[in-house]
Amino acid sequence: MGIFYAFAKNINDDVTWRYVIVFASRAVADEWWRTVSTSSNPSYVSSVQRINPQFYTHNPNIANIAYSIITANVAPAFLGKVFFTLIVDRDGRTLSTIPVQNVTDHVSGDFFFIRSKADPTQFWYCPPSKSGLVEQGTLVSASRRYRTRFRVRITRTGTTDHRGAIMIGSDDIDIMTPSDLSVTVSQCYLGSQLVIASSGNRFKFADFSNGSFSVVYNGVDEVGHLFKCTTGFNVPMYFENPMIFSVRLRIPDVPSRIVKETHWHAPQRRDKSVDRKARKAEKRRAREEEEARQVAELSVYSATDNPFHDVNLSQQFRWHKKNEKERKQGLSLEEAQRRDAIRRQEAKEELERLNKRRAEREAEQRLREEEEIRMQRLAESVQMADWLSKEEDFQLEQERMRAAIRIKEKRAKAIDFLALNLRYVNPPDEEEEEADDGLEIDLDEPYNIFDSLSPEQVEELHDDIEKYLRLEQSEVNIEFWTNMMVICKDQLDRIKANKRLGVEAAAAVEADITALLRGKSYDHLVALQKQVQTKLTSGEPIDVDYWEGLLKKLLVWKAKAKLKVLHEVVVRNRLEQLRKRQRDEALQAQEELLAGVAKSASRGEVRSVIPVLDGAQREAEAAGEMEEYDRSMSPELLDIRKLPYDERDIDIVTMKEDLRALMEQRRAVTASRFVPKTTQTPVEVPVAETPIGIDLASEALYRAEAERELDEEEELFNIEENIAHPTSYNWEDKYRPRKPRYFNRVHTGYEWNKYNQTHYDTDNPPPKVVQGYKFNIFYPDLIDKSKAPTYKIVKEPGNDDTVLLHFSAGPPYEDIAFRIVNREWEFSHKRGFRSSFDRGCLSLWFNFRRNFYRK
Repeated sequence: MGIFYAFAKNINDDVTWRYVIVFASRAVADEWWRTVSTSSNPSYVSSVQRINPQFYTHNPNIANIAYSIITANVAPAFLGKVFFTLIVDRDGRTLSTIPVQNVTDHVSGDFFFIRSKADPTQFWYCPPSKSGLVEQGTLVSASRRYRTRFRVRITRTGTTDHRGAIMIGSDDIDIMTPSDLSVTVSQCYLGSQLVIASSGNRFKFADFSNGSFSVVYNGVDEVGHLFKCTTGFNVPMYFENPMIFSVRLRIPDVPSRIVKETHWHAPQRRDKSVDRKARKAEKRRAREEEEARQVAELSVYSATDNPFHDVNLSQQFRWHKKNEKERKQGLSLEEAQRRDAIRRQEAKEELERLNKRRAEREAEQRLREEEEIRMQRLAESVQMADWLSKEEDFQLEQERMRAAIRIKEKRAKAIDFLALNLRYVNPPDEEEEEADDGLEIDLDEPYNIFDSLSPEQVEELHDDIEKYLRLEQSEVNIEFWTNMMVICKDQLDRIKANKRLGVEAAAAVEADITALLRGKSYDHLVALQKQVQTKLTSGEPIDVDYWEGLLKKLLVWKAKAKLKVLHEVVVRNRLEQLRKRQRDEALQAQEELLAGVAKSASRGEVRSVIPVLDGAQREAEAAGEMEEYDRSMSPELLDIRKLPYDERDIDIVTMKEDLRALMEQRRAVTASRFVPKTTQTPVEVPVAETPIGIDLASEALYRAEAERELDEEEELFNIEENIAHPTSYNWEDKYRPRKPRYFNRVHTGYEWNKYNQTHYDTDNPPPKVVQGYKFNIFYPDLIDKSKAPTYKIVKEPGNDDTVLLHFSAGPPYEDIAFRIVNREWEFSHKRGFRSSFDRGCLSLWFNFRRNFYRK
């Protein structure tokens, strides 16, 4: 074999340091690899790897494969036998290719067939014994009909095992059979003959290519005996493909090689014509028998075994009766054949027409199916788009509900107040009932919310605004969130500038721009923006950084101007809604008052008639009833010097000043556009450290229940509802009514239905829902202990989401009520239901029924 080629690739990427390696021969390639892999330079040992005989990899960051032949302690001896060609990078779109070379990988310890190079039909062969194994003393032959596998390995030196190493010409090797017997050299009258023995001689790997083996034929058959010699008829060998070691021996002075194992038949001499004819006749008879057997297998019946007793069953059918009838009719054989040919042609044409119509029907059916699939896909895409829009609407509604809940529970975030602005952008619809949550909250301009936020809260608000921008579909809402995003990004840039330049430097630059843009309308800002853009594009020598910063701030102030206009709309709509609610409350109070008057009139109550008096009579009567003034009716004059220091610091207000302040407050109320409803602040009742009297029992029961730990999914539920129509008790004059004490829990959790499983996961769980309640109400001082307290469910008209759970007991306790979710209860004790009154404690525990839907 002449020049040998291989590729080398950079293991770090697929772009750089790729080589084509050219070796003087295959043996040089193996010797170079042995030298590099066993060199004293650890960089090359770890960098260069051999994948197969024609493919190597290297890590140029550790050691470049091309420098191995110029590095002193690696492989400088191969400088004249190997050269490397650098391939252009991958983006150069050119790639050097090497010719295909079928070679054998000379791996120590593998099995090979050995054959001659000149005559590929001759292999090394050891005749096996009756047991199928090669025994000792068997001669190694060269055969054209048979072959034997041999294991070739590098001879072990001490404890070193060279399994897996690449063999080169200078290696000492052992040639062994599969039964671990060795090939050795035995002396005979013809020379050094190769024989199988328990231990063998060492051979050089170069013996397979330098003509160290010869063949002597015995003249009887085509088997020759192999000899190891140094002169005379030498037969070199060679290797070709991995795992197979073959030697082809035919004539002297021809090397041998290792090749892939294939099915091989020895060539035969040309026989004489008589033998050839006999052999062909035998083959023809065997073929006919095989065809008859196949026909019999297909037809199930045979000529000798069939229910028709037809010995000619396997022969072609001929209609003798028909032929005889046609002959009697005077039809000649040619006419009958011509008529049959016409009939066959017509049948063939009819069959073609049928096949054509069938193909047309199949094509039409295929087109119909494709059209149906296309229409179905189109309908699915429309439905999917509808689902996606509904999904976005649902997520947007969920975000708004979460914001309303957080505002109601006094734990609102910054995004919740911004979302509250959008609830009043559009005027309230008269047909739909508007929610009253947030009417008592004072809303400032939306962009002022950044003044009270920390940098972390600003970043959180930025993420929340992006979420609303992704979900909103209304143009007004999108414009609102877009303007808020502009201001939020400006706030983030300001925070970064404060960190980079310092608070004072950044504030100085910000103050100049703010003083210039403050108080300008949106149209004025647009005109100013055009002027700045014209100045930047004019090419005049200006401070570009200043004007670009001013242009950037103009966008922020334009967004603020738009938000300010929108805020005015929000304020007007909130005022209108608040006035509407106040009118509704006034009408409701008027209806209740009229209902009370009508009820009193129906009871027949007699009211005293007040006589109508004129002005003189009223003055005389008032003068007669007026009591004379006494000094004790007025407060005593205090000496300011005797007052404590704190009271002396209080401002002294005269009657005129007090009246003037009162009138100013009245004018402020009349000038305002609406009067906010004042919420009653709960009066904090100080809890006595040690209860006394009849409350000792209630306190003991309450503390015993409070000391029990809450479960992971339980929360306190001590929000009592006011009873709309309080009950008047007959025993109020005998016992002092009082509210019972209670300690309640609400059980919440996640409901993993199909929808929540699709849209949520454990990292982003769905909103918690109420799954049950535990009411513990204490009645330790009931007068009549034989009657247990009761409860009932009161439904309110127009409210299907919640109901009132009303508890009542005897004296001296008043009725109390709690608002719960309106869902079906689970009354099974196994599901946690409990309704008992024991030791003065009414326990009502229940969970809601869970519905499981199955197909």
